[in-house]
Amino acid sequence: MRTHAWSTRAAATLRRRPTPRLVDLLLPAGLLVLALALRWFRVESAYDVFIDEVTYRELAHNVATGAGVVLYGEPFTLHPPVSFLVLGGALRLLGPDLAPLDSILALRHVSAAAGALVVVAVWALARRVGLGRVPALVAGGLVAVDPFQISFDSRVLIEPFAQLFLLGCLLLLVTAARTTERTRERWATAGAAVLGGLTLSTKETFGMVLVGALAVLALWFGAAVRRRTTVTVLVGSIAGYALCSLAVASSYGFSTWWDSRTEGLARLVGTEQPTGFNSPTTQVTLTSRIAANAQDFAVTYGLLLLGGIATLVLLRRLVAASERAALRPDPIAVVLPAWSLAACGYLVYATFIGSIEEQMYYITLAPCVLTLVLWARSWAAGIGHRLAPVVVAVLVVVPVLFDVSVWHRTHTTDVDAYAAFVHWEADAITAGSRMAVTEGTAQFLVENAELGEWSTVREFRREDVDYVLVQTKLVREGYGLARPAVLARLEKQADVVFEAPAADGDRLVLFDVRPLTGGSS
Repeated sequence: MRTHAWSTRAAATLRRRPTPRLVDLLLPAGLLVLALALRWFRVESAYDVFIDEVTYRELAHNVATGAGVVLYGEPFTLHPPVSFLVLGGALRLLGPDLAPLDSILALRHVSAAAGALVVVAVWALARRVGLGRVPALVAGGLVAVDPFQISFDSRVLIEPFAQLFLLGCLLLLVTAARTTERTRERWATAGAAVLGGLTLSTKETFGMVLVGALAVLALWFGAAVRRRTTVTVLVGSIAGYALCSLAVASSYGFSTWWDSRTEGLARLVGTEQPTGFNSPTTQVTLTSRIAANAQDFAVTYGLLLLGGIATLVLLRRLVAASERAALRPDPIAVVLPAWSLAACGYLVYATFIGSIEEQMYYITLAPCVLTLVLWARSWAAGIGHRLAPVVVAVLVVVPVLFDVSVWHRTHTTDVDAYAAFVHWEADAITAGSRMAVTEGTAQFLVENAELGEWSTVREFRREDVDYVLVQTKLVREGYGLARPAVLARLEKQADVVFEAPAADGDRLVLFDVRPLTGGSS
């Protein structure tokens, strides 16, 4: 039988094309490499060190050296311990004897790796609920390049670990709900319950969102996701958290654990507002911060808004039970809007009643992106117009280009003011000098001076303070210990001996106040 040359070449081309299974390995691998590159590139200098990183590094150091989850020699139970155990294990491998600043910068790579795995998990969940490769790639790509997501993934924070565990729980839940093999279903259900418990035992706000999503699925969408499986995962997740809490309470004392839980609950419901935008001591509003951050996070805010709208639209259709096919290609995709509903509901409550801080937006970004992509796919398939894919592509490319430009500006600009100060202070400050700090970032970084949280000129004089370290923006916005009037007086009457630019027009300034206090060291 004769074979034409063109058909031979075509057959060879087909043989060279990756198989579908190989494509599903190459695409997430590419997303992982991209996400890691975006997060690791100049991660040491793109973001200044701040209070949470210093605190979590100290906790990790204490874990790595065998002291346990303690801070200032006392048990730290404000947050559950899982993330600190992970960071402590990582620091033990990296070197527990590293200087505080060096270990913070090293641990940033660990946090960024967890954030990159979140991107891959977004892709995997999109594929598992039945979305095609292109929608899954869009969802993963939007999370990979989002500057808000990157900013939290690139610092030593709890959020990337909690979100990774949550996504893993939902992935295994969907796996258990789809499989017909009894043994595989049991293992997937057990794994989902374990990861749900880890979510709650990493950061309780993420765990609450997970519990809310599982409750929505169990109560209203048992036909799409097996109710028995969902309830098992829900109960198992709570049981895992209970075991973790029992371990903490037995190790550090029930009263210590209970005081932290009641304090956290009071902040959650809004009866106490020591920090956050709803706190009476904060001089800046949430809306003003959103406006100021729009130059960096405009796309993020747009994704959150549109994702929230898409969540309501899709759930309205499902509750009406008349357009279940809108969740093409698979009814199990209801997992995405259920998760988004729980996340957005928590954020709305925190904004208007509870305690709201900027990092809470991290909780909602991944579910909003996934739900928005799900809605866009159903919309494009529903209208069947040839221009629909083109419109969707344009609406994806423009935000991605904006985010890439923000990333380039952020990761090619040095804002490592504290790193510069620590290196300068080692030689410039006389050992034993007394230094007032107006916020907590310096607490474990400065080793050459005696630090104190003195915040008024009267206290500076009474305590014979030599220097005052100020982050100007934090003081002006009410986050620092000192009041803005104190900063204004220092700027007029004290000498500046060190100054470095920080992020968002902020400055890190060291004032010599010995002429005001009579100090002589």
